[in-house]
Amino acid sequence: MAFCGIAVPVGPFQFVTKLCVNYTNLHRWFGRVYVAPVLLSAIVGFALALTATSGLVAKVGFAIMAVIWFYSGTIAFTSIRARNVNTYKRWMIRSYALTLSGVTLRVYLGLSFAAGIPFSEFHPALAWISWVPNLLIVEWFILQRKQAIT
Repeated sequence: MAFCGIAVPVGPFQFVTKLCVNYTNLHRWFGRVYVAPVLLSAIVGFALALTATSGLVAKVGFAIMAVIWFYSGTIAFTSIRARNVNTYKRWMIRSYALTLSGVTLRVYLGLSFAAGIPFSEFHPALAWISWVPNLLIVEWFILQRKQAIT
């Protein structure tokens, strides 16, 4: 999933208001450079999920993440194309939270090794805790933002 090596550093630029407003074309190009690797990575991630060696729980966790990741990137892209900025912003936040699940996975993996937890025992949980908390946090953030606006 080398494509994420592009999406992770490019993603934050989608949230820089000054860039969005003052450099619209650059923002659009960053968006394209972000979305393409996300969609490709989600497809590859789904295929890899099916080959997870630590059982059905891991396969399902990684597969669901890949599907939601693809969906969030697609909805963000189609929303902005339809000029629905509010929907675009919400789905872009979700998409980036899922993009960062690879980073989260590596942090938890390192912590599990440091704690001496065998990989085979930790991997099924990792398939879920690498992305579900990220998504829950951004859902809470989106909900708080909506309540502040209304």
